[in-house]
Amino acid sequence: MSFGSRATRLEACLSAIPTYAMGLYFHPDGIHKKLDSIRARYYWEGIGDKRKYHMSNWESLALPKDFGGLGFLDTRLRNLALLAKWIFLVENGVPDNLCAELLRKKYLTRGGIFQFNKIEGSQFWKGLLNIRGWVKRGCSWLVGKGSHVFFWEDVWARSCPLKVYFHSLYIICNQQGCVVADAARMGIDGFTFRRNFDQTERVEWEELRDIVENITLTNDNDMLQWDLEHKKTFSSSSMYRFLSFRGIADYKMNIMWKAPIPLKVKHFLWLVSRDRIQAAAVLKSRNWEGSDFCKIYGEVKTTKHVMFDCPMAKFVWCVCRDALDWAIVPGSFEMVLHLGLEGFSDKHCKTVMMIIGA
Repeated sequence: MSFGSRATRLEACLSAIPTYAMGLYFHPDGIHKKLDSIRARYYWEGIGDKRKYHMSNWESLALPKDFGGLGFLDTRLRNLALLAKWIFLVENGVPDNLCAELLRKKYLTRGGIFQFNKIEGSQFWKGLLNIRGWVKRGCSWLVGKGSHVFFWEDVWARSCPLKVYFHSLYIICNQQGCVVADAARMGIDGFTFRRNFDQTERVEWEELRDIVENITLTNDNDMLQWDLEHKKTFSSSSMYRFLSFRGIADYKMNIMWKAPIPLKVKHFLWLVSRDRIQAAAVLKSRNWEGSDFCKIYGEVKTTKHVMFDCPMAKFVWCVCRDALDWAIVPGSFEMVLHLGLEGFSDKHCKTVMMIIGA
């Protein structure tokens, strides 16, 4: 069975089986490590009893395809994303949800889930408490009564928390834990500070005064909004994308994943790009007992030799050079991507990947 077939079955079965449990309990790291071990063994070894080399660690395989991985599910991040939905159900008082109503009646008699500071409750409730900090990174508040919204720590009046926007005032304020309702009740004169202001802090103080004086409270409950969706409605998929974001995307490899070539070829090209095919020199670094020299040409059998330096491989790349009108014969996978994808349209790039895959 090819790597592509194993990857499909792995995601459809092994990665999907624990989904229900991950939506109810915050799993300890030991469970995630066991799941990673089972999936990694299936991907590299299949279903036989014979042990085989794992050419790359699971963390690199579980990265999103946009950021250089194979896109396998990261169960730690999925666990956080699935549990996060419960926080929105509990905090926003979704009607006709008996479980959310039960949790509110049992635990949230004073304030919301972000004001709850006791370390007690069921295993499920403790799991929700553990992930509150992750949820705060992507949410904001629509102020109603103001009793569930922290004045300094939550996002409600600006695009970032006021403790960031007015940091110099926050670190000397004596009311760092107050909520918006408290701020509206006591007014700007109710805030006290540990020392006098300098000139910069006086300017910030005037801006803060405008915010406090313009607070408008209603009889509605405070509503938690998810800023990573245009409709402000939480989705576990957007939470997962947010948690798995790794910065700058690898657009060249992304074109490869979108190209109409067999999945097993895509996985092989990914292994080539990471120098993880089972070439003799790579296996030798993993205590393989065989010879690391090519039996035909007598050179060290590295990934570069197998794919580019071997005369048989060079002949193939010469054909690609002539067919694609390249100026030179590529000597590495990075050069292949540069010659074939740099500065061309997506359609041309996909055609090049089809030829390379063939």
